[in-house]
Amino acid sequence: MNFRQLVITPVMVCLSQLTFAADPVNTTWIGNLAIEGYDTVAYFTDGEAVEGRKVYQTE
Repeated sequence: MNFRQLVITPVMVCLSQLTFAADPVNTTWIGNLAIEGYDTVAYFTDGEAVEGRKVYQTE
């Protein structure tokens, strides 16, 4: 390995790790809800916001 490879390789590895960092979930300050009780699939299947059912929930 030459000097250039020794310098560039660690920099590229560090920069590539930043691209894989997950974005934080934007939640409300009341109840810590991410989508405020709406069905996420309905946005794609029905083309509109549909309230979800309380029996289907996750934390």
